[in-house]
Amino acid sequence: MSNNSFETEAKQFFSKPKNVGCLTLVVILVIITIVGSLGDGSSSHPRIGEYGTITTETFGCIDKSTMDEVGKSSVARDEMGILQLMYEGRVEVLQAGTRVKVIESSWTSMRVRTQQGHALWVTASHVRK
Repeated sequence: MSNNSFETEAKQFFSKPKNVGCLTLVVILVIITIVGSLGDGSSSHPRIGEYGTITTETFGCIDKSTMDEVGKSSVARDEMGILQLMYEGRVEVLQAGTRVKVIESSWTSMRVRTQQGHALWVTASHVRK
């Protein structure tokens, strides 16, 4: 088979809609396989049920809506707003080095249980194995 013949067959293959659909499916499956292999436990973040350590002083919030309020107050440099949330018992400061157990997790945040028994939401980047 000549090189020119191969090119012609390749063009015909990729010009057919059903073949492009098959190729797309293969590409999607490869991407899923690669992404799935990223979660093989090599992450520095603990999984649900595992223990981790707070890496830098951070706020722990009783719920995600309180996390949003803390974020908005931080952007606005509203220290009184954060102090009010702390006074209400909705936020507490977690020191670097605090041991926690991950009890729930999302892409950007984790719900952790402290050794004092408090369940708090923290930014996931502040928790390491």
